[in-house]
Amino acid sequence: MKYLIIFLLLPLTAIAQSLLSGGCGNDIINPENNLQIALLKDLKKNNVFIKSINTSNNIEAEKYLSNNNEIKQYSSLDFNSEKFDFYNDILDLNQNYVIPVVVHILHDGGNIGTGLNIKEQNVVESIENLNTYWNNSESSPIHGEGVSMNIKFKLAEIDENGQPTSGINRVDMSSNQAYLDHGINYSAESVDGIDDYNSDAEINSMREFASWNPEKYYNIYVVNTISDSSCNRGGIQGYARYSGAHGSISDGTVIINCAFVDALGKSTLAHELGHAFSLPHTFNGDLRVEDGIQVYGCGDDGIDDTAKHKRSTANATQVPCNSTEINFCDPTFDKIMSPTKTGTGTDQDIVRNTMNYGSCTTEFTFGQQRLTNHAMLLNRTSYINSDATGINFQRPDVSFIENESKTGGILSWSNYNNPISNTIYLFSGGDTYNSFINGANTTNETSVNLDYIDQGMRHTLMVNANYENDLKKTSEITVTSKIVREYFDDFEDNSKVGDWIVLNGGDSGSWRLRTNLASGDTIEGAWHILYDATTTHDDYLISPIIEVKNGLTDGISFNAKNESMTYMEDIDLYVIDENYENILGTLQENLTPPEEYLNYKFDLSEYEGRNIRIGFHSTTLDQYIFYMDDFKVGNYNTLSLNKIINDEIIIYPNPVNSILKIDGTFKTAKIYDLKGKLMIESSESIIDVTQFPQSIYIVKVITGEESADMTLKLIKE
Repeated sequence: MKYLIIFLLLPLTAIAQSLLSGGCGNDIINPENNLQIALLKDLKKNNVFIKSINTSNNIEAEKYLSNNNEIKQYSSLDFNSEKFDFYNDILDLNQNYVIPVVVHILHDGGNIGTGLNIKEQNVVESIENLNTYWNNSESSPIHGEGVSMNIKFKLAEIDENGQPTSGINRVDMSSNQAYLDHGINYSAESVDGIDDYNSDAEINSMREFASWNPEKYYNIYVVNTISDSSCNRGGIQGYARYSGAHGSISDGTVIINCAFVDALGKSTLAHELGHAFSLPHTFNGDLRVEDGIQVYGCGDDGIDDTAKHKRSTANATQVPCNSTEINFCDPTFDKIMSPTKTGTGTDQDIVRNTMNYGSCTTEFTFGQQRLTNHAMLLNRTSYINSDATGINFQRPDVSFIENESKTGGILSWSNYNNPISNTIYLFSGGDTYNSFINGANTTNETSVNLDYIDQGMRHTLMVNANYENDLKKTSEITVTSKIVREYFDDFEDNSKVGDWIVLNGGDSGSWRLRTNLASGDTIEGAWHILYDATTTHDDYLISPIIEVKNGLTDGISFNAKNESMTYMEDIDLYVIDENYENILGTLQENLTPPEEYLNYKFDLSEYEGRNIRIGFHSTTLDQYIFYMDDFKVGNYNTLSLNKIINDEIIIYPNPVNSILKIDGTFKTAKIYDLKGKLMIESSESIIDVTQFPQSIYIVKVITGEESADMTLKLIKE
């Protein structure tokens, strides 16, 4: 019978690698026009363009990777004892983590060592070779100028039933002709093989034939072919899920037999495990469509110390491993990538990177190492505590006591079995984003003072117990600092992302703070939600916890706008309990801002003495983009009036009932209805619109300078 699987709402886009003659499962075909051009053409909305937004990386890499020395000003671990060794960069800790691996061999029924039923020694060597790539061993024949990733992969020694195992699970598929002939269906277009996974009533997909507990083991599936690909004729050689899929049935790496066995001669397995720990392709977004033709441009993975470039196998031509030609995508690139390698603006900056394509990919960078470590600690922590590697020590007990002023508290831990040392990590952020702040190592201390980075934030605290042979056990605790005094967030500071929570019950285009476009453009600095043409939103953006106090935190304000007047997004604004389980009240339904930022404010006084959150709920279909920015909590009576925010002209209130005010220098203002009828023209700063019917109007403000004239949307209630 089928197991009942409960899925997290995770992107299931897989990452695939191929040889020169094959295509890549993760290449996204993108139009050339950037966001600005697309918005100017919003009457001809380009669904393909919106769909091209890179949502496949569940971790927002840019939030982790900037090695910003100024981050020290936000250090919130107050180490009063000299017995702590304090670190601001996770790389300084030189931690090594062991990942328990099980290799599932889906074979053709032959004896071990024949056909698809590869020998145990082949599996052992493949994992050893994988570690050679990831650890950049100096003794290796493929040693390059990269960094060690501080992560090792080890075949499991204890199975799901607590019995000894080789870490190899052999699955006889000789009776499944679809698998023997066509292998695994990688995409919806592939129908001849067996599915990667499906949830129907029968056991008929790969992960049902072979899968161990994904919380304890990293599953590697060795198969005969993926969508009829092979090492000889090309095609997809392997694919993996990002670390956000950890613990789900969809997690793991799928790789064809020939690419797995020759792991030292091919970087396929090392490349796919890079995806498994949230590394994108270095050339992310380089494949586009121009005039109906696929062309290669400049791609970018968003990691600070990997150069922009087009893939090194573009147009079925391999960039020579020793090429020193100028990289025209990033000719001034000069970042420090490893202890022995600095950018030169040439092909050498990228041709050897493991997350590129090609025949000489053997290196990772500092930034890539940092991201994989974050993925390890934030998403794949259960591997650290798994007993599948054969040694079972206990993780420490962790507790936190908040101080009376609610500005911090004391983190304490108790060890078992006398570890060599403890390592303490602090991450900050919300449900969607987390950023490493700092860490420390100690051999004696068992507690530490913690000052919150700021109010309205979520702090994830981790304590490692470090034993011999790189064995570690980890405990974590999440601490939320409430908003208890005046608060403001313009969402510009990536190091202090608040405790904002996104609940995605609809399509994939949910609330986010940053959207990377394959064209190289970025939407950032404001929460926003993008439309889907076929699936209705059911998405909540939920604020940090507000402790409502009379005259101090009894009001909120924020700015909001629409990207298009033709396709207007609206949201419902709710008061929600602190555990975001129940709606306590409605502040406004169908809140529909204009194209210019409009400031809204709301009274929270009826919730005095309670802990609440604010919920922005989107339920639209096939509209465009809604933005929310400059969120403020304070005294309701002193918060600003509803205004359209503009450098030159301000109109308010908006929506308006009777009197419209215009601030700024102008000659005349004309108000039109949506059919173009002139309703009123005035040079006064106060205009009475009481008699206007409830509707949407266009306000054209004439300043006398054509470049400074502006058109704004007005809502009459």
